[in-house]
Amino acid sequence: MKKSLWSPEDVEKFLEVAFSDFRYRSLGLLASYVYELGQRHGKLRKLEWKNVDLETSSVVTNGLSLPLSENLKIMTEQQKGDWDFQPYVFAYIRDDNAYRPLSEQSIVTQTRRIVEKAGLQKGLTMKELRDTSLVEMYKEGVSRYELMCLTGVKEGAALDTLFGVDPIAAYNAIKERNTIKKLTLERDEGQTERDC
Repeated sequence: MKKSLWSPEDVEKFLEVAFSDFRYRSLGLLASYVYELGQRHGKLRKLEWKNVDLETSSVVTNGLSLPLSENLKIMTEQQKGDWDFQPYVFAYIRDDNAYRPLSEQSIVTQTRRIVEKAGLQKGLTMKELRDTSLVEMYKEGVSRYELMCLTGVKEGAALDTLFGVDPIAAYNAIKERNTIKKLTLERDEGQTERDC
C-alpha cells in the first residue's frame, strides 16, 4: 500500500478548515467529491451544475452517473444556493470578476495552505486524497474490476502501484490454471531414468 495516504482524522481536519473559511469552500467541496467518489480532482474541477441532479442525488462525471451521499448532497445544495448563477460547481472569482472553475494551480496552492493551517503532515495532496479513497474502497470489499470501472484504469496492473500485488488473486490464478491443465511428471513406459 502507498504510504502517503490521508487518515480519516486528516480528512476531517482538512474539511473543517476548508469549510470554516468561505474562500476555501469550493476546494473543501471538491475535496469531499474526490474523497467520496474516488474521482480525479482534475476532471471534477470543471464539473458544471447541469451535470448535478439533486432530485436523484447523482452527478454525471467522466461519462458515469454516480450517487451522492446524503451529506454530499446537502453540501452541494448549500454550494448551489450561493453559486448557481454561474456554471461551475467548484468556482472562484478571478481578479477580472469572471467566474472560473478552480484552476490546477489554485487547487495545489490552497491544498497546501489548508494542510498547513490544519496542522497536517506536509505533502498531502488531492491526488493522495483520491488514492486514499480508492484504498478505503478496496479494503471495504470493492473489487479491482469495480475500481477499474470507476477510475477508468484499463489494466489491473496499474492498481498494483496503489494496492500492491494482490496475493489472493495471484494464488487463485495459479489454482485455476492447475485445475484446467493437469501437468504430470510421469514417464512413458519405455523411458529409463537416464532418458529423463
